[in-house]
Amino acid sequence: MWVLPSLNRPARLTFCLNAIRAAGCSTPGIVILGADQAADIPGLPLPDGWTAVCQNAEDKSLVAVMNRFVEDYPDLAWYGFLQDDLHVRTPGWDIRLIAAAGSYGMASSNDFFKAPLRMTSATIYGGDLIRAFGFWCPTELEHNFQDDFWEEVGRQCDNWVVLMDVEAEHMHAFLGKAANDSTYQHGFEPIARDQAAWEKYKATAAYGNLLVRVGALVRRSQVKSA
Repeated sequence: MWVLPSLNRPARLTFCLNAIRAAGCSTPGIVILGADQAADIPGLPLPDGWTAVCQNAEDKSLVAVMNRFVEDYPDLAWYGFLQDDLHVRTPGWDIRLIAAAGSYGMASSNDFFKAPLRMTSATIYGGDLIRAFGFWCPTELEHNFQDDFWEEVGRQCDNWVVLMDVEAEHMHAFLGKAANDSTYQHGFEPIARDQAAWEKYKATAAYGNLLVRVGALVRRSQVKSA
């Protein structure tokens, strides 16, 4: 299931959802709004089979929202992440990403910026991969550097593919494609803390042991599917 968090950006969210509808989407998703937002934003163009909910008031960060989603939906075949400043363009984008990821892999799309080196666009994570880690994002983080974590997993486990012909342009403020407003500033406020937390976590034995264990599971799944 797709997860699309959006905090106080109804115009940007509407543009993103309209693009998804125009490209076509045959898979389910949930828009997760801020705890203080109304889940029934008038005219919100949800794709067929999608719903909108407000985040749990106890969740104070994007990482908390994503990890709660895994707790609430522990048995999904795949977990998809979308940002509300994406412009999805490619018909069949969702099915292609899901098929490319499989159960223990990851598949991301062309963001017109850092792909194929970075994971900053529509991304699928195999359900068995998420369950092997037990979380969607390391709990040491708040908002940033979760993509760094998964990119490192992809390099270490060789289970990440980028579909450059699946286009989901990142209309980000840093690229001059959106105003650098308070919503972007809110997201990047903890960036220094997140970077320090990521560097500290990456150096721990627990992180290294986790990568070894999950890597073995990934390789076993690749042998079975060969």
